Amino acid sequence: MKPCPRCGSREIHKVEYSWWGGIVGPGLVHQVRCKKCGKTYDGATGTNITKRVATFIAIIQVILFVIVISKYFF
Repeated sequence: MKPCPRCGSREIHKVEYSWWGGIVGPGLVHQVRCKKCGKTYDGATGTNITKRVATFIAIIQVILFVIVISKYFF
């Protein structure tokens, strides 16, 4: 795991659950949280996860939209 990009600490833990991805999302983006400063980031690369979180939410919204629409047309 990469150290925290904000404070450099190696005291991190895997995020098991998040508001945006439940139990699946954090595992897909390798989300970890720094125990010192609270920063969340990709533990595999040490980069920000904001774009991947937004993509994950958009994909889920599209899937739900297709499911709802398909109930009315099929």
